[in-house]
Amino acid sequence: MLMDNDSGRGLVMTVDDASLTATVDAEFGTHEAQCFAQGTAMDTPNGNAVVACATPWVREYDTTGSLLWEAEIQCANNGGGGWTPGSATRWYPIDWE
Repeated sequence: MLMDNDSGRGLVMTVDDASLTATVDAEFGTHEAQCFAQGTAMDTPNGNAVVACATPWVREYDTTGSLLWEAEIQCANNGGGGWTPGSATRWYPIDWE
């Protein structure tokens, strides 16, 4: 899985080393249309996809490509303020089992 920052989507791809081609098997849109320089595209332990740009929004999709949930974080930063443009937000799935 990789992040297509320019199009704001996570991609699952199959790469054929012999023919030097890649096929998109699945795509998962972020909340934003474009991530610019940073984004997250990762699998959870159960195979779901977590995708996000460097913003307060994150999404999780199930293995069929259906959106499970979307959330916006609110963080207190040094006593207030929360997320601001230019901040770098990273999202990582956690295995709670």
